[in-house]
Amino acid sequence: MFRVRGCRRYVCIAWHMDIQLLSAGDRELFSRYVSPIARPVSDMSFANLLMWRDVYDIRWGEWDNHLCVFSIGGEEPSLFFPPIGNGSPARALDACREVIRTCGHHRLAIEIVREEELDYLPGATLTPRSGDYVYETSRLISLEGRALSHKRQNRNAFVRKNPGIRIEPYRASLHRDACVELLERWNHRDSDDPEQEVCIKRKQETAAATCLLDFSEELALPGIVLFVGDQLIGVTIGESLTPDTFVSIIEKTDRQFAYSAQYIFSEFCARCWSHTKWCNACDDWEVPGLAHAKQSYDPAFRIPKWRATLPL
Repeated sequence: MFRVRGCRRYVCIAWHMDIQLLSAGDRELFSRYVSPIARPVSDMSFANLLMWRDVYDIRWGEWDNHLCVFSIGGEEPSLFFPPIGNGSPARALDACREVIRTCGHHRLAIEIVREEELDYLPGATLTPRSGDYVYETSRLISLEGRALSHKRQNRNAFVRKNPGIRIEPYRASLHRDACVELLERWNHRDSDDPEQEVCIKRKQETAAATCLLDFSEELALPGIVLFVGDQLIGVTIGESLTPDTFVSIIEKTDRQFAYSAQYIFSEFCARCWSHTKWCNACDDWEVPGLAHAKQSYDPAFRIPKWRATLPL
């Protein structure tokens, strides 16, 4: 028995699928399922899922040699993505339908569907989502070429205007509290209405990013912090997604320091990920300003994503 938030009642899963809350110890199991995927989306990053665990009450189970990841919190329980594993996911999907039916709902929502998974979902209602932005890591390091000339100029301007720049590897014991203060300042910028949707999203992201700061060392996630003098003004953390791709999970800087974001992004790629070919910078949450910023880095390609709903 477990408490399903959003369903407001206790339920018993009376079949063989053991659903459990996501934890750091599940990383190896997730890797076995995700690593064979040629081009996984950023949402399949284990660290990305774990940081959102408490916000979305993320749980998982195995069925018919497939991994099923659920978001139980909120008004509508859903799958994060279709069951992943070898062979047809049909039986695993049927098991997932039973989970959702037990929660008292009448449709199965799947939050993230990749193009190659569309054939698994006949009869689904599909809604396009913002796709992932993928860049060549080497270009993010060099910022060469006309398309990135403004980024190169901004990075150089940050260096000229801020003597005493220092970068250190992120260590929770040394940097966690200062990073949380930075996240709180970022969270409270630009808006006075805490009920606005953008403020709610920022609050959720701040909670998730704080979670990432706490477990990043346990998972050995590469990360750096940026100082100007003795003031911590930036943090970024990522994770290897495939042998040739990393995902940039969080990047936050103090907006009072112009061009600090361009500087830390390029330095992160150079110091931690120069051996990779691709940087997946996630999607843009369909936020126009974020979309503009990510497009301005001239992505090599996008990975399209959809949201799907299926009748039970």
